[in-house]
Amino acid sequence: MWVKLDDQFYAHPKIVRVGPLGMALQVAGLCYCNQFETDGFIPLAKAKTLLSWEFQKAEKDRFVSYSIDIGSGMHGETVTSDFVIELLLHEGIWEEQPDGYLIHDYARYQKSKVEIEELRTKRATVGRMGGLAKGRAIKQMIATPEALPADDEKRIVFPDDFLSFWSVYPNKAGKRGALNAWKKAKKNGLPSIEKIIQAVELQKQSDKWKQGFVLNPTTWLNQGHWDDEITHTTVHNSSLTANEAYQERSRAILRQAREEKTE
Repeated sequence: MWVKLDDQFYAHPKIVRVGPLGMALQVAGLCYCNQFETDGFIPLAKAKTLLSWEFQKAEKDRFVSYSIDIGSGMHGETVTSDFVIELLLHEGIWEEQPDGYLIHDYARYQKSKVEIEELRTKRATVGRMGGLAKGRAIKQMIATPEALPADDEKRIVFPDDFLSFWSVYPNKAGKRGALNAWKKAKKNGLPSIEKIIQAVELQKQSDKWKQGFVLNPTTWLNQGHWDDEITHTTVHNSSLTANEAYQERSRAILRQAREEKTE
């Protein structure tokens, strides 16, 4: 499976600011997440060992070890993983999690675990075909790599409560993956749709979300972020007024969702 990189990736302002060290760790992180299908999550211990900041060079009959140093004026220090990770966190390229890091907007540009599994299933189906049928199927898959076969698409039904959540969640990446996460969360005690919508609306007022740092919906559901404590500075309405507003909006969204059963 391939990692996607825009040909202007190297020139993105955030990448320019983190420099070649940050760029290297970001690419290594993308490769790790794609290889192990983590949907953009990198465990804490793994993040520190993705790359080595020391290297060896052969000189005559021995190898000499080198480290990378950085300096500013008279001050200098040896590069470590913690230093480079901090660069990525500062620019919002990575997001800190309780037990690791999440690559920001991963699902917007890379395939999710669910999408990779679907692609494997398609390829396995094509592999069982023969001759011209196999050739036509491969050609169609290459032409529309993200599309499901028409009959499979028709079988995907999005429940009303999920559509209500989807309509208010600002990051629209990976709808099918989010649906699977929604079903899993419901089995594990997902709160009512009214409480989920209220949590989303409250988090929209947080400083982090206003700055554009919104998790992809699959991650938000898998990690139970509806229980997050909100950090904000701009909401001044009383809790009673806010709750009434959320409830009214929730009812309107539920009515609208009943008209949408499939994409």
